[in-house]
Amino acid sequence: MATPGVSTRWHFVIEESEQRPLTWLAPLATLSPRERAGGLDLCPLPWGEGARGTRAGEGAFGPCCFHAMAAALPAPDSHLSHSIATENRMPETPMVTAVIPTRNRPQLVTRAVRTALNQTYPCMEVVAVVDGPDELTTAALAAISDERLRVIKLPRPVGSASARNLGVEAAQGKWIAFLDDDDEWLPEKTELQMRLAANSALRYPIVSSKLFARTSSYELVWPRKLPRAPLSEYLLARDGWSYGEGLLSTITLLFPKELYRLAQFQPGLRRHQDLDWVLRASRQDGAGIEFLPEPLAIWHQAEKRSSISTTLNWRTSFEWIESVRGMITPRAYASFVATNVAPQAARQRDWGAFAFLPRMILTRGKPTARDVALFMGMWFAPRRMRHAFRKEGR
Repeated sequence: MATPGVSTRWHFVIEESEQRPLTWLAPLATLSPRERAGGLDLCPLPWGEGARGTRAGEGAFGPCCFHAMAAALPAPDSHLSHSIATENRMPETPMVTAVIPTRNRPQLVTRAVRTALNQTYPCMEVVAVVDGPDELTTAALAAISDERLRVIKLPRPVGSASARNLGVEAAQGKWIAFLDDDDEWLPEKTELQMRLAANSALRYPIVSSKLFARTSSYELVWPRKLPRAPLSEYLLARDGWSYGEGLLSTITLLFPKELYRLAQFQPGLRRHQDLDWVLRASRQDGAGIEFLPEPLAIWHQAEKRSSISTTLNWRTSFEWIESVRGMITPRAYASFVATNVAPQAARQRDWGAFAFLPRMILTRGKPTARDVALFMGMWFAPRRMRHAFRKEGR
């Protein structure tokens, strides 16, 4: 039963912070793995009930967001109450912010938002960024009655990269997770990822997981291979016909907001935003990949739904791989051109690229025999055969 005068919803108490001051001691992100493992969680309670330490998963508010070694806090009329400085009276805030950019997809984005609000991890909020004037989407989001949801309406479209950046800037959480407006999270995603992050030895863990890649006709579990070094080859080099060997999808990522201040999404980048961000963010000192082997998200790949990521333009992809060449291995470069850029050019029937791309592969990369074979297959193997291989996960 809710305590009188205290909201059990994590977002709403921000508006009550002046009436219900709390003192917080060490935020989770500032503690070492050993301290996190052995410390106590500070469960926020109203004045007069004190603050009691409990193990994660206990207490009236569910899994707690902050660790501390703390005694009970006195009530405001105690002789000690005036010694608590105003700047230490930090309101109860979410630990995780889910950022969802959207535009012109009112039915899809409400599904995405609900999967974020239905997480088993309670210390979170959802920030939906409507990328430009969009009355239908705004109305659909307004119909969701949950104080943990905040909606940012942009006066003009800025693109998904800038929309994500603005969402992170507005985030109150110490940790950030991205979700696309047409995809979904499984209920336990955030809880399992935060548990892994709490036990990580990395200063900036980038937590990812497998996902379900779903179409109207089949469903696959990606990635088929676990992350390995070098990361650029894991993400960009392919050994088979189909996509999904190495993958760290945007919708599976959870990471500290502090890391995002060091590496943001690049505005104006039309394709490969997730690859670009992971490559740059993972190069920051103290950053690295933590991975959960179970699928925790659903990536919807409806063949007939148009999006930037499915629009063919091989030159856009080639320009991107050129821009990151200093961050990747020659093998990663060669394989990406052979298995990502080449099939786009082949489907556009741009035969000029058939002569140009091999020259780039040979002079700027280090292709394997498999890369060369895949390049030729992307041009001449029947699309139906390649599609069949994709279903089989080859």
